[in-house]
Amino acid sequence: MENLKFILSLETALFFWNKLSIVMVLLLFVETSLRNIMNLHGIPAIPVYLWSLFVLWITCSGGVLLPNLSETCFQCLCHVSTGCDLTHDCTNGYCGPFNISRIYWYDAGQIVLPYDDPARNHAWKDCARNYECAKQIIANYLLKYGRDCNEDGTTDCYDYMMVERRLVVFYEGGKDDEDDEDTGTISYLSLINKSQCQKYLKLRKYFTRKLRYQSWTTFFEDSPENFLEKAKNMNVKTTIAIPVCLFAFFIFWITGSAGVYIPNLTEACYKCLCYVSTGCDFSHDCTGGYCGPFNISRIYWKEAGQIVLPDDDPDRNHAWEDCAKSFHCAKRIIERYLEIFGRDCNGDGLTNCFDYMMINGNGGYGCTAPLNRSANGQRWLKRYEECRI
Repeated sequence: MENLKFILSLETALFFWNKLSIVMVLLLFVETSLRNIMNLHGIPAIPVYLWSLFVLWITCSGGVLLPNLSETCFQCLCHVSTGCDLTHDCTNGYCGPFNISRIYWYDAGQIVLPYDDPARNHAWKDCARNYECAKQIIANYLLKYGRDCNEDGTTDCYDYMMVERRLVVFYEGGKDDEDDEDTGTISYLSLINKSQCQKYLKLRKYFTRKLRYQSWTTFFEDSPENFLEKAKNMNVKTTIAIPVCLFAFFIFWITGSAGVYIPNLTEACYKCLCYVSTGCDFSHDCTGGYCGPFNISRIYWKEAGQIVLPDDDPDRNHAWEDCAKSFHCAKRIIERYLEIFGRDCNGDGLTNCFDYMMINGNGGYGCTAPLNRSANGQRWLKRYEECRI
């Protein structure tokens, strides 16, 4: 028993030392980070700092909000629901590519498109029919109800599929989920085994357990026989937490000391985006609601966080136009917009200037649409070929 107490004391000391050492290192950078953040144009210090601490807390506490809910998993859930038919409207009260119902949407927190009103009658349908907005509904719902449904020790896409099928179609809510032998579920599992998701489901074997925060009160309330096993598990969590925390520290340093990192958004890319939009005409005023050398609209400006010139007021009627017509201020609008919506739009495995051009051309919520389908898009592609390096 004495040996057991010694092991537990050692594990406890190592656990807290790991946390304390990381906090001590971070404190050395707090003053510099905050000072540098304040000097970043258009990026408020406190929100960035709090966000960095939140990311650090999530990763270093040994927990993951939604383990294994990757883009591949979203595509799998979409395929299982409707064959991922992006044109799917509403059938029998279920809408969009994920077949989302109004009750499911309500249970997920009433997510809507930007500047929409959840109280509007068809707001939930419009969000459910939009792939990116529907993904937010799915993520919120699974954050609330996601768990290890098949009790294999891992919370993965297979479990999310079980949550989606059993709780949405049969029970319409996340609380009544005790029936594990539903015939509908069995037929649904047969369907998924025949789909392209089968390869993805095999990946769940790589994960042996999900990381969850274990409070010390719960730890010491258990029976003595389980102490040693829990100490071993804690050692595994601490070992995993070290590289994760180092990565979180890197993210904290990037966001705190040098702004949010957007890959491949170089000065050459800015000039190319400018050239694609208007031929980079610095004298371009406003035409058809689009202003400045980047042809920025009021909606684009709002979604980017309402960036304005120094000492200007976002509520002033023409503040957005004046910023959009200033090359450097417009660059800040572009940067913030791409910070929010930047992703790999053409599916080539890279997020680069071509993707940013697609985002500016199609909008942040539907950037995957090919540009060559319209005359304006074809003109953009031609200009991009002329300016790209």
